[in-house]
Amino acid sequence: MIIKNLKIEFSDKTSLNQIKLFSEEINYPFEKTTLITSKMENSRGKTTLIRFILYALGYKIPQTDGLKIYSYRTTLEIEEKGIVYILVRQGENQYINGKKFNSTVKDNLNNEEVIPMCASLLKIDSLYLSNALLGCYYIDQEKGWTLLNRGTVIGKIRFNIEKFFASINKKEIDNLFEENIYLEKNIKKINLLSSIIKDDYIYNDDDFEDKKEVLKKLEEIETEELLLKQQIFSKKKEVKKIEDVLFENKKFSDKIEEMNIIVRHKGEDIVVNKNNLKSYDFTMDILEMKKNELLIEIQNLDKLKRKKEQEIKKIREDHKFDNPQKELNRIFGKLKTENLNEVVLNEIKKSNQGVLKVNKEKIISEIKDDISKFWEILEPILKDIGVSEEYIKKEIILTDELAGKSGTLRHKLSLAYKIALVLYVEKELFIKLPFIIDSPMNGEVNKDTAQKMLNICRKYLKNNQLLVSSVYNKFNTKFEFESEIILENGVVDELEKFRINPENDK
Repeated sequence: MIIKNLKIEFSDKTSLNQIKLFSEEINYPFEKTTLITSKMENSRGKTTLIRFILYALGYKIPQTDGLKIYSYRTTLEIEEKGIVYILVRQGENQYINGKKFNSTVKDNLNNEEVIPMCASLLKIDSLYLSNALLGCYYIDQEKGWTLLNRGTVIGKIRFNIEKFFASINKKEIDNLFEENIYLEKNIKKINLLSSIIKDDYIYNDDDFEDKKEVLKKLEEIETEELLLKQQIFSKKKEVKKIEDVLFENKKFSDKIEEMNIIVRHKGEDIVVNKNNLKSYDFTMDILEMKKNELLIEIQNLDKLKRKKEQEIKKIREDHKFDNPQKELNRIFGKLKTENLNEVVLNEIKKSNQGVLKVNKEKIISEIKDDISKFWEILEPILKDIGVSEEYIKKEIILTDELAGKSGTLRHKLSLAYKIALVLYVEKELFIKLPFIIDSPMNGEVNKDTAQKMLNICRKYLKNNQLLVSSVYNKFNTKFEFESEIILENGVVDELEKFRINPENDK
């Protein structure tokens, strides 16, 4: 997969205050090796541009530096196996080559989640695997350099090496992972309860009785607030549906005009366009009117919601507990009256730990061949990158004993690990991923170490696209970056010149 060009522009009007004067866009072209940098030493949008790429690929990512990425429309040109695809992202809506992409799956909590559209091009139909792949080829400046085999990639996207191996080879052991999550949560709860019942708590329920009426009123208002939130959510979904129809209608009319269709009417040749399509303008106007009506309703509902929030805030302030510790003591003390004791809790904890251990052994047994394959790729990279012998061992793949290690060591291990993951994915799935690095000199890493790490990248990933974001732009590497993107005023600052009331969107 090769990222060729990213276009960023304002979304179509999504609120009464977000208006385009005229169409304006910014394009960022990428080569096989591209350095994203800035002339100034301070950060000016490098991480933001990387996150715009991830957003354009379809990933669910956090906002950055107060910029509302989801209020922008992106058009990403990518190449996969010699075929060029156009991916359009507008808020939560995704389109591939002009066709709406809507591959939804259920997550662990039975909530609907949309698979990133780039995964469709890679023939990936698993939400977990599509997100896990991001953990292979992207190193985030905040989380990436401390992520090795388990942890956060970016936002709420997480990576787990055991589950990754199982998913990539379609091992049917999801139930073991789900049960382990449940068991680990249970153990944490038991540890908390144990610490509570070890302490002595004295409490009195008399004061609490006086607050029952207040709490009842508070619950009623909170219920009303929740209903308003649900109504707002429902109407926003209606707005999105209308926006989809408007988008599809516009694409259809553009296509008609591109075809240059000519019809003869009363002896006259007429070129078909959106101006003479029957009822086209009328239909589009009706849809726009309905959309604006909904937006006004949303604003009114939002005012009511804010009013309820103020009522809740006032009740809480007027009737706040005089002694929060006393209230906690009352709650904790009640636990001790339920015949809970540390012996019982320890027995339950041991039982949970026993099942957890057995499950982990089963998982390791299922993926042992994958671990061996991965080690064959990882071992030479670890030697090349220059970590000490104690870390060049197969156990490093599943280790959870790196807490407190130096920043430079974590950087080297993380980079080697991710290079190996990219090569492993290519070997197992025949997918050539790009490699995206945000801030290689983050933390304790000096210039010489950063240059060595970039050389390692190019040595092992010579056939993969490499995108590097760095404030430092004078790397003395064994290869030349084919292109540089120099950000002088941030990623989208130039667009803001063409906007009315940009402050209203912040």
